[in-house]
Amino acid sequence: MTDSKTYTPPRVWQWEQETESRFANINRPIAGATHEKVLPVGEHPLQLYSLATPNGVKVTILLEELLAIGKTTAEYDAWLINIADMAVYSWYGQLVLTGLYESKEFLQVDSYTHLLRWASEVHNRPAVKRGRKINRASKSGLMERHAASDFDHLESR
Repeated sequence: MTDSKTYTPPRVWQWEQETESRFANINRPIAGATHEKVLPVGEHPLQLYSLATPNGVKVTILLEELLAIGKTTAEYDAWLINIADMAVYSWYGQLVLTGLYESKEFLQVDSYTHLLRWASEVHNRPAVKRGRKINRASKSGLMERHAASDFDHLESR
């Protein structure tokens, strides 16, 4: 990097260890609840509170996979609640497949053929497709999910 006050990101990312970056302190060592809030409760034993964040997507995919193999005890209610989490597929997998944040060139994702194959395989699984639709305020998504039949009206569109 240069000493210039105007930062221009490189076309291809390379790690440069530095201690005085203006972004060096954004990775705070915090885990667990940061506040209390009364949450809604649905009719199913499992309650999911998410805003389609990476971990929220990961959990909905897991639950939809369980339901797909007949595990009816995995029925759940999904509530639109804002939380901040990260997970591998739901963040990085979608990033490399969609070029989220114009990242494909910067991260040279095309050079990671095994990662692209894995991300595509996961992305195209039926349960993953359903899980990505949950907590989405769009015509192709579900604002909230409370039963498997909530998907029925989406498939007819």
